[in-house]
Amino acid sequence: MEFNHISLLILLAISLFIVWDDIRHKKIRNKSIMIGFCLGACLFAVSFFLKQVDPGYLLAVLSNTAISFVVAFLIWRFGIWPAGDAKFFVMSVFLLPLHYYRGGYFPVFPAIVLLINIFVPFIAYLLLKAAVLLAWRAAALARTAGIRKASARLLVSIKKMRPKNSEGKIWKSPWIKLPVGVAVSFILVKFYFRTGFTLKNILLSLILFGLAKAVLNVYLELFSLDSIRAGSVEPGMNLGSDTVDLLKKDQNFSDRLGSFRSDGLDREQAGLLNGYFIQHGISKVGVYKTIPFAAWILVGVALTVVINESALQAITTNVK
Repeated sequence: MEFNHISLLILLAISLFIVWDDIRHKKIRNKSIMIGFCLGACLFAVSFFLKQVDPGYLLAVLSNTAISFVVAFLIWRFGIWPAGDAKFFVMSVFLLPLHYYRGGYFPVFPAIVLLINIFVPFIAYLLLKAAVLLAWRAAALARTAGIRKASARLLVSIKKMRPKNSEGKIWKSPWIKLPVGVAVSFILVKFYFRTGFTLKNILLSLILFGLAKAVLNVYLELFSLDSIRAGSVEPGMNLGSDTVDLLKKDQNFSDRLGSFRSDGLDREQAGLLNGYFIQHGISKVGVYKTIPFAAWILVGVALTVVINESALQAITTNVK
């Protein structure tokens, strides 16, 4: 069996276990990631000795993996995914043969195809789910309160929304939002429009990025927020924006608590919060539902293996 097939089998086997573990325990274990890297390194060593891969290929894989590490770190730093998912992505890049990027190969960073194939299905799923749930809620309100009152209630709810603040003030800063929006726009221009970096395409990309972010905020605040009993906060949970705003009013406690990360609360933070809520007579706490994102990384891997290019490229080709 050739190198590409063996490497892909290792990746799929490890990925299935990681996804199962993430769904069951809401955690990606470092041991699983290390096993993937070790098996991949052994395969590369044997394949190099048997002359199935050459030094140029190894250099390209290592370069691709190194850049993916930086990208994954930045995505984690912006609070978009937890550290475990970032490590899983880098491991997937290391094990996924460059052969499977051939339809949309980008020499500097081939794994950008995998990154797109992870987030495009994920965002499409959330947008569709948000649209369906929003329509369902609007219809339910219309039946009970009338169309005019239902519309007013939904507008008030949407107006109050704020994106989850998982890393202190970093995501609120326009100096962070603008570069990220521009980066997404350039990706859309390269992998979707394919007509060059015209002002029209960049502006349209920024609008699409803004609309997607707005709809995702609707989903997050209306359909991904649970209320739990105070005192039952656990490590790994993410507090709702209203609860975070309430805590910020107590500056001393906020300083003790520290910043919130996309990985969720750590054990010390959960303990402090439970004591604080009980002490101050707070009965209910808002927390966001967690999503086992490892499954979407596996979806991105499978999509890349099947179509050998980015989903945006495939959509463009089919439309044309």
